[in-house]
Amino acid sequence: MAAKAFEKQGMKLLTGATVKSLDKKKSGVTATIEKGGKSEKITAERVIMAVGIVGNVENLGLEGTKVKVDRAHIETDEWGATGEKGIWAIGDVAGAPVAGAQGLP
Repeated sequence: MAAKAFEKQGMKLLTGATVKSLDKKKSGVTATIEKGGKSEKITAERVIMAVGIVGNVENLGLEGTKVKVDRAHIETDEWGATGEKGIWAIGDVAGAPVAGAQGLP
Protein backbone atom coordinates (compact mmCIF):
# COMPACT_ATOMS: atom_id res chain seq x y z
CA MET A 1 0.00 0.00 0.00
CA ALA A 2 2.68 2.50 1.02
CA ALA A 3 4.95 1.32 -1.79
CA LYS A 4 2.32 2.13 -4.42
CA ALA A 5 1.75 5.58 -2.93
CA PHE A 6 5.49 6.33 -2.93
CA GLU A 7 5.90 5.11 -6.51
CA LYS A 8 2.91 7.22 -7.58
CA GLN A 9 4.81 10.26 -6.26
CA GLY A 10 7.78 9.36 -8.45
CA MET A 11 9.90 7.68 -5.79
CA LYS A 12 12.06 4.69 -6.70
CA LEU A 13 11.96 1.87 -4.14
CA LEU A 14 14.86 -0.54 -3.79
CA THR A 15 14.07 -3.47 -1.55
CA GLY A 16 16.59 -6.02 -0.35
CA ALA A 17 19.44 -3.61 -1.12
CA THR A 18 22.33 -2.44 1.04
CA VAL A 19 23.31 1.24 1.24
CA LYS A 20 27.11 1.22 1.15
CA SER A 21 27.57 5.01 1.34
CA LEU A 22 25.78 8.34 1.15
CA ASP A 23 27.51 11.45 -0.17
CA LYS A 24 25.58 14.67 0.53
CA LYS A 25 26.23 17.73 -1.61
CA LYS A 26 24.36 20.98 -2.21
CA SER A 27 22.76 19.50 -5.34
CA GLY A 28 21.51 16.34 -3.63
CA VAL A 29 22.62 12.99 -2.28
CA THR A 30 24.50 10.25 -4.10
CA ALA A 31 23.86 6.81 -2.70
CA THR A 32 26.03 3.81 -3.46
CA ILE A 33 23.67 0.83 -3.47
CA GLU A 34 24.55 -2.86 -3.57
CA LYS A 35 22.06 -5.53 -4.54
CA GLY A 36 22.62 -9.03 -5.83
CA GLY A 37 26.39 -8.56 -5.89
CA LYS A 38 26.11 -5.49 -8.15
CA SER A 39 26.86 -1.91 -7.11
CA GLU A 40 25.29 1.25 -8.53
CA LYS A 41 25.25 4.97 -7.72
CA ILE A 42 21.99 6.90 -7.61
CA THR A 43 21.75 10.67 -7.20
CA ALA A 44 18.54 12.14 -5.76
CA GLU A 45 17.23 15.15 -3.85
CA ARG A 46 16.70 13.05 -0.74
CA VAL A 47 17.22 9.50 0.44
CA ILE A 48 14.72 7.75 2.68
CA MET A 49 16.03 4.57 4.24
CA ALA A 50 13.82 2.16 6.16
CA VAL A 51 14.54 -1.13 7.85
CA GLY A 52 12.20 -3.81 9.09
CA ILE A 53 11.76 -4.77 12.70
CA VAL A 54 11.96 -8.15 14.34
CA GLY A 55 10.24 -8.68 17.63
CA ASN A 56 12.23 -10.12 20.51
CA VAL A 57 9.91 -13.03 21.24
CA GLU A 58 12.45 -15.55 22.47
CA ASN A 59 12.58 -16.59 26.13
CA LEU A 60 9.30 -14.89 27.07
CA GLY A 61 7.85 -18.07 28.57
CA LEU A 62 5.12 -18.37 25.94
CA GLU A 63 5.52 -22.11 25.59
CA GLY A 64 2.41 -23.90 26.83
CA THR A 65 0.21 -20.82 26.27
CA LYS A 66 -2.26 -20.02 23.50
CA VAL A 67 -0.06 -17.13 22.32
CA LYS A 68 0.78 -17.61 18.62
CA VAL A 69 4.10 -16.39 17.20
CA ASP A 70 4.40 -15.89 13.45
CA ARG A 71 7.74 -14.82 11.88
CA ALA A 72 9.08 -13.22 15.10
CA HIS A 73 5.83 -11.39 15.88
CA ILE A 74 3.07 -12.21 18.33
CA GLU A 75 -0.36 -12.46 16.71
CA THR A 76 -2.90 -10.06 18.24
CA ASP A 77 -6.31 -8.63 17.54
CA GLU A 78 -6.90 -4.90 16.98
CA TRP A 79 -6.70 -4.30 20.76
CA GLY A 80 -3.40 -6.12 21.27
CA ALA A 81 -5.01 -9.19 22.85
CA THR A 82 -3.35 -12.54 22.17
CA GLY A 83 -4.92 -16.00 22.14
CA GLU A 84 -4.16 -16.33 25.87
CA LYS A 85 -6.55 -14.61 28.29
CA GLY A 86 -4.78 -11.82 30.17
CA ILE A 87 -1.82 -11.48 27.78
CA TRP A 88 -1.57 -8.51 25.41
CA ALA A 89 1.26 -7.52 23.08
CA ILE A 90 2.23 -4.15 21.62
CA GLY A 91 5.30 -2.67 20.01
CA ASP A 92 7.96 -4.56 18.13
CA VAL A 93 6.75 -7.97 19.32
CA ALA A 94 3.34 -7.33 17.72
CA GLY A 95 4.74 -6.05 14.42
CA ALA A 96 3.85 -2.78 12.69
CA PRO A 97 2.78 -0.23 13.69
CA VAL A 98 5.42 0.06 16.38
CA ALA A 99 4.77 1.11 19.98
CA GLY A 100 5.09 4.84 19.31
CA ALA A 101 2.11 4.69 16.99
CA GLN A 102 -0.02 2.34 19.07
CA GLY A 103 -2.26 2.98 21.98
CA LEU A 104 -5.57 2.04 23.45
CA PRO A 105 -8.46 4.50 23.32
